[in-house]
Amino acid sequence: MFGVQKAVISPVIIQSMVDSVGTRPAICKLHPDKHFTFMSALRWGLANDPQTDITLSSVSSDNVVLTSNITGLLPGRRYQVTSTTSPGISQDVGGSPIYFTTTPDSITAATATSSTSSITLSWVYDAGGSGYSFSYDVTATLNGIQIAANCQDVTAASGGLHSCTLSGLTANSAFLISITKSITGGTYGNGTSDAYTLAASTDPNIATVSLIINGGNVNLQFGSTINIVASTNVAGKVTFRLNGRAIKSCKSKSTVSLSVTCAWRPSVHGTATLSALFNPTSNLYTNVTSTPARVTVVRRTGTR
Repeated sequence: MFGVQKAVISPVIIQSMVDSVGTRPAICKLHPDKHFTFMSALRWGLANDPQTDITLSSVSSDNVVLTSNITGLLPGRRYQVTSTTSPGISQDVGGSPIYFTTTPDSITAATATSSTSSITLSWVYDAGGSGYSFSYDVTATLNGIQIAANCQDVTAASGGLHSCTLSGLTANSAFLISITKSITGGTYGNGTSDAYTLAASTDPNIATVSLIINGGNVNLQFGSTINIVASTNVAGKVTFRLNGRAIKSCKSKSTVSLSVTCAWRPSVHGTATLSALFNPTSNLYTNVTSTPARVTVVRRTGTR
């Protein structure tokens, strides 16, 4: 008496199965190696969740490849698939569950806060599922060159957010930030999402400039030579201003030992406002204007 014939599901089904990213169809292929007529089916769904059955075509020849598109998959989720065949009698032949994980989707938003030397990124994390979780990598580029970053393999943080700080950055610089999500755990299809990108800049260093006018005496004599001394915290050039306009003889004067003097002779009586525009030499600092100082120009007394 002949034994019951059974269809055999080749291990190739595992290797051929995950041909998808995100919600695109997964391609399932069965390779029977016996010559007789049988029916095949797939049972699939999220790992450890209710499963869905798909009946495939009847097969009656050797080495036929059966293909099924599994649609409606969610990105970044772990699925299981079980294959079954029915040779037309009371016994079915089933395969062991096969697990695969779809490629995760990108994050949808991130926020950035900055200082002169760092940028901190925060975003909502995805907790993952049974047997797997997500980690995140954050990189920054400056003028197209990737810089050293200390935000690799970031895992879930409290409060529903991931966050990390890129430190040691150059002040007053614009960076392109890239955040990718990767699966840790899972057996098949462990991949990395497309990058989510955003632009963020470090804060400029703070330049300072202050004025001392006529040794601190703000009552000035008409026609007298008045020394206006500007003190800065970094090297640069200072333009002295009278009522918002540059004093012709005191434009773009370079600091020496973080100080520069403008010799000014008042030519108009009455009140006036003096200030200084400071342009630091280093582009890590932005221009800054001193606090305006009010002075009074009076008639000159005494003889020449």
